[in-house]
Amino acid sequence: MRRTSRLLAVALVGLLLVALTVGMAACSSGSDSDTGADTGTTGTDADIGDDGTGSTAEPVDSRRELVETKCSLCHTTDRVWAADYNTEQWIGVIERMKKNGLVVSIESEALILDYLTTQ
Repeated sequence: MRRTSRLLAVALVGLLLVALTVGMAACSSGSDSDTGADTGTTGTDADIGDDGTGSTAEPVDSRRELVETKCSLCHTTDRVWAADYNTEQWIGVIERMKKNGLVVSIESEALILDYLTTQ
């Protein structure tokens, strides 16, 4: 029962964080055009990236950075990327890592779990 409650709490926190992230991204999109700031593009369609900002670089995923930071404290991230676990298995792995000394907040744990289960 206690594990189910913790799983539900982690899942709810994860969903809340994802919703907040999406909401914040939606609010901040287009802010450069509102201020008239120069985005460094020439204004031609050939210069505009998929997201319309002129950038063709992949966006940085803070969840991935969190996984890399926390997991690489004890082992290589290749081990993480090679793992093919479902949500329940990742929860077990995270719990085991916490018993082995991983220090992580509930919010960060939810972000890590969200990233690992969606990749």
